Amino acid sequence: MESLNTLHVVPDDKFSNMVHRDFERFGINNKYICFENPDNFNYIKGWKPDTIKKNDLNIYIKAHDISIVIFHSLLDKFILTKLPRDLVVVWCGWGYDYYSYFLSKYYPHGMILNHTKSVFNDSKKKKNITIMELLKGGYRVARRKFLNKIYPPRRITTYIDYFVPVISTEFSLIRDANPWFSCEFLSWSYGTLEEDYNTCSHEIFHSCNILVGNSATPENNHIEAFEFIQSNIDWQFRKIYCPLSYGDLAYAKKIKDIGVAFFGENFIPLMTFLDKKEYNEILSSCELLIFNHIRQQALGNIIAGLAMEKFILLNKKNPLCMWLDENNISYLTLDQNINVKTLSTIDKVSNKAEITKIWSISAIAEKTRKLVEITHNAAMRKK
Repeated sequence: MESLNTLHVVPDDKFSNMVHRDFERFGINNKYICFENPDNFNYIKGWKPDTIKKNDLNIYIKAHDISIVIFHSLLDKFILTKLPRDLVVVWCGWGYDYYSYFLSKYYPHGMILNHTKSVFNDSKKKKNITIMELLKGGYRVARRKFLNKIYPPRRITTYIDYFVPVISTEFSLIRDANPWFSCEFLSWSYGTLEEDYNTCSHEIFHSCNILVGNSATPENNHIEAFEFIQSNIDWQFRKIYCPLSYGDLAYAKKIKDIGVAFFGENFIPLMTFLDKKEYNEILSSCELLIFNHIRQQALGNIIAGLAMEKFILLNKKNPLCMWLDENNISYLTLDQNINVKTLSTIDKVSNKAEITKIWSISAIAEKTRKLVEITHNAAMRKK
């Protein structure tokens, strides 16, 4: 196989570190760019992508003889329409960049449940937003809506050769909702169990704490999750951890106050970013991991939890339920009573074995090999 140059367009995000590590491990010619400020990387660590302006993308592509471009998340989809047509274009979606774009049909009432929506709206009212911040925020929203009208999904997909959803189930959902969807499916996943999702000491593996949600975003539906815990779980002798370091600060503070009102000193909000090892040790101290999203989200936490033999509780509307079923992984939903009988239906040892098949170093290496082979062959056909 001829070695062609591949360009990875990455954001300043922890997942970009996984992209760099796993593709460099494979040893094919890769270049990496970020459209953000090179002096202000918050999450990219130990390496640096090149930084360019969006308008200079084609200049960079020509200068480095790029044959394949892989976008790791894609919000400004109009960029695709400016690319040379002889490139192979891959969109590795992250969920937030394609749910409202391709899957809004499945969520006519949005993704935030009523009690959480009320809290979120209240937190927005109480924000101390300057006029300039308000104008900037309004401009960003208006700009994206305007661009999505000019570059609707049906048009944009004609510029994409391969689409990589977070889970394979979503590809079927997208096809069902959009019969014109013409992109081919590719499978690739971020991170490995051994290096990213199960990096903790084993001494505290069997503690009985609870984790709720994965971020300070209202799609976690925190309030309904708190109500479920209060009504269905003996929580008085457990710590209830709630990650709130990532997302909306005003909403995070509101959820912190409400969590304390629900559970008192048992509620432990995680307000600051923790390193991987420290976070996974907190995760390992939990018995129940509760994610009340109605779209696919928090997959990294779920992978880690399955590998640590935890009980996973999901909203039954979440497409992850279908994906877990397809992969013979058992879980509980938040419309079930949590007791000895329901917990006994979960085969945690089998769950660990199944997720290892999907997310081990060797499994991700094989996915990377296949992605490289398929995209290189496609690029050769375009030459």
